[in-house]
Amino acid sequence: MQKICVISSSRADYGIMSNLISKIQKKKIFKLNLIVTGSHLLKKHGFTSNEIIKDKIKINHKINLSKTDYSKNISYLVEKFSKILKKIKPDIIILLGDRYEIFAAALSAYLNKIPIGHLHGGEVTRGSMDDGFRHSITKFSYLHFVATNNSYKRVLQLGESKSNIFNVGSLSLENVKKKINFLDKSKIEKKYNINLKRKVAMVVFHPNSLKNSYNNFSDINKILKQLKKIKDYSFIFSGSNIDLGGYELTKKLQFFCKKNNYLFKNSFGKTDFLSILKISDIIIGNSSSAIIEAPFLKTFSINIGNRQIGREFAKSIFSCKFNGNEFFKLFKKINNISNKEKYFKSVPYMSKNGSDKIISILKKPIKDNFNFKKFTDI
Repeated sequence: MQKICVISSSRADYGIMSNLISKIQKKKIFKLNLIVTGSHLLKKHGFTSNEIIKDKIKINHKINLSKTDYSKNISYLVEKFSKILKKIKPDIIILLGDRYEIFAAALSAYLNKIPIGHLHGGEVTRGSMDDGFRHSITKFSYLHFVATNNSYKRVLQLGESKSNIFNVGSLSLENVKKKINFLDKSKIEKKYNINLKRKVAMVVFHPNSLKNSYNNFSDINKILKQLKKIKDYSFIFSGSNIDLGGYELTKKLQFFCKKNNYLFKNSFGKTDFLSILKISDIIIGNSSSAIIEAPFLKTFSINIGNRQIGREFAKSIFSCKFNGNEFFKLFKKINNISNKEKYFKSVPYMSKNGSDKIISILKKPIKDNFNFKKFTDI
């Protein structure tokens, strides 16, 4: 029996991996250990670990974060992860993405000589610290489950062996297609006690983790001022993540929404978030959901600032700077598009049975000396 440990630190990565985790749990040839940490266990983010429990997936270990900065959290997490991994002795650990909590898990696994299977490696987000964490995790990892052809090429460029890289697409889109029971507009109105206008826009902003101040609310406020001019839309806001500056940004967004009578929620949860995104005409901000899920759900995206620069954009994604006039003109341009279908014909992150492909690869024996990787020169 293959012992597989999966680590999840947020609604975002769990939303992508949920179907895969469920399949691993059901397979008799696997023994699943699930560790949750990060925003899953925070009241301010809606205790999203409850979503995992609702999905009938067992949480084996929880690591609460109590520190105040990246360096303290990373050292704390490495110690906690190491203690758990030494106890459960997994054959492989499955990680997704680029958050610092996931980097700490990867470092811990590497130090404890446990092979890593990494999802969504090889991507680029030049406007955040995520790039450094993501590429570091790639170098720690044994198996690479990438989401696009360009990501495949970048992991090759990082010196990884071609035989260990697999393009499985984004499992998020597989989950959206097969697992989500979407709420329609009337159900969302009833659940959140709100009357929505004919047109809806979702707004999601995260802090700029490359700036020393981490707080770019003065930039975001230039965009928020423009929203007040748009009278024929209902705006729905989701809170920021737990990056440094995230709490402060969330508080300011919450205050803005209360003042202007917009719906705000720290975390809507996977189903409600995607349901709102689906009924929205546009998503505004700098979230990866605007890049990956929105095009699949036929929702236009206005990507603002540099956070997601480097990712592969569908035709339905438009970018602008933190400039109020530029944003307003772009919003009106999208709103006036008549032939919308042509913008949604191609979705870069599409996955066809990606979770089954990963399962089939995880069944195979792990190579001896997996940690002693030869750097493959190009």
